[in-house]
Amino acid sequence: MSEEKEVKQKKKLSLDEKRRRMDRLYRFLYVIVWPFFNLVHPIRTLHRERLPEGGALVCPNHTSNADPVIVLLATAPHGGTRAMSKQEMLDVPVLGKLLAAIGVFGIRRGAGDVTAIKTAIKFLRAGDKVIMFPEGHRATEGEMLEAKNGVAMLALRTGAPIVPIYISPKKRWFRWTYVVVGEPFTPTCQAKRPTDEDYHAIGEEWKRRVNALEAEVRR
Repeated sequence: MSEEKEVKQKKKLSLDEKRRRMDRLYRFLYVIVWPFFNLVHPIRTLHRERLPEGGALVCPNHTSNADPVIVLLATAPHGGTRAMSKQEMLDVPVLGKLLAAIGVFGIRRGAGDVTAIKTAIKFLRAGDKVIMFPEGHRATEGEMLEAKNGVAMLALRTGAPIVPIYISPKKRWFRWTYVVVGEPFTPTCQAKRPTDEDYHAIGEEWKRRVNALEAEVRR
């Protein structure tokens, strides 16, 4: 085996062990957090079976600070899912360390954060699901914002499918919050280098699919 292959093999083993540790801690915390959280903010998940095997971009709408926790609890009881968060959350003492230990990684908004993109690609190619909010930040009025280019770029670069997720925008104490998992779709691009128009079209398709999922709550 060449030296380069040996280095790659060691890196892969290191990542696999790191992911196993993340999942062990996540499952431990899930057992503690889920009963309490589900008591005060009960979650009803619809169509979890639509989540594909292997790497995928899990992409919900975003109307509340609690959305990342809600999506993790609703879709990943056994781990294997990482979440991209604003870097400010990872900078909080103690909490940031704990979040990083279960696979949450930060992105600095308003700048091209190459490290965050590389981390997302690494997890996707390892077979993990990555939670990303295409809108980039919360829609304060409850209306969906235009999707940023990041999710579309990652999907095209890695071939990972996008899983649209609808979260009911109003979260009330002791009332159901609905999480509806949509059918995954894998974007394609005819050109060798995607344009902003390509990214925009993928973002609009994600938005259309999320809006359509709202109707499933009322069935």
